[in-house]
Amino acid sequence: MRRVFKRSLTLTGGRSYSVVLPKDWVKTNNLRKGDALLIEVRDDGGLLLRPERAKRGERDIAESVTIPVGPLLQRDLIAAYLAGYDRIVVKSSEGIASSYREVVKRTVRSLTGAEVISEGHDVIEVQVLLDAGLIEPEKVLTRENALVVSNLSMVLEAVRRWDPDEAFNVIMMDEEVDRHYFTFVRVVRSYALGASSPRGRDLSPIRLLDMRVVAKFIEDVGDRVVKIAEVIKSNPIPPDPGSWPLIRLYEAASPLVKTQKGAFEAFLKNDSDLANSIIAEVSDVRQRISEVQAVGEVAPSRTHQLMFSELLRICDDQVDIADIAAPFPK
Repeated sequence: MRRVFKRSLTLTGGRSYSVVLPKDWVKTNNLRKGDALLIEVRDDGGLLLRPERAKRGERDIAESVTIPVGPLLQRDLIAAYLAGYDRIVVKSSEGIASSYREVVKRTVRSLTGAEVISEGHDVIEVQVLLDAGLIEPEKVLTRENALVVSNLSMVLEAVRRWDPDEAFNVIMMDEEVDRHYFTFVRVVRSYALGASSPRGRDLSPIRLLDMRVVAKFIEDVGDRVVKIAEVIKSNPIPPDPGSWPLIRLYEAASPLVKTQKGAFEAFLKNDSDLANSIIAEVSDVRQRISEVQAVGEVAPSRTHQLMFSELLRICDDQVDIADIAAPFPK
């Protein structure tokens, strides 16, 4: 619950202005005489005041974390990055094998602002040089969606031509999608913890929460696009046209590029009319994909059926994005 305090401005020493801080706020943040405070001047003329380092329980948000080498190393690295740690130390008492070193380096490449700054026999130190306060969440989210739209268009073209090379390009591009998703989540978590405030428009906690949900839906679309690309890449010989009508599938699914753009635009603009229109369009696309699925004298293989499943799930994600902008259909 937001609380508002009224304080009078006083002149101190004839040159500086001061204001008394609420006592409860000082106690809540465990502040003492001499502690540093950060004052941010907002575009609307207001001031945002916070401790120099926001606290997470009794642990400082900028504190380092040490994670062990093991089968979950990649997941642990990403989790530490998303949690807001600025220094991540990977350690192993028995030395770090080359395979795990490659996991660290590959993962770090997908994390904006992260760099390996030191590497030894049994330790690798990763430093995150990312000022969340300088990043506009809406721009990161917009870029993430644009990348997914591009990949969706590419994979559908790969389906039409059954092009393994194009499918491989889609798979490689997904790293950029993940990078933007991880950046967005770290920035939003940083804001929620009070360590920074979002640049750009004045974003309420509810709006940031909605953006966080939409970011996950977009990332899910990207993952499903990659799964379709993997089917094509792992099956370089085109299927029998009589049992697998590629052109019809492409024609049925190609509107998903437009509806992905439209669903995201509806969310950004909070346009319920556009959202309802997109939901209706996606419903039509879903129907056409299902009709293509039933075409052919011989049923597609289990692997090819996966493509239909992923396309239908993309439809679901797009509806979920639009639903946030249109919670009450007319």
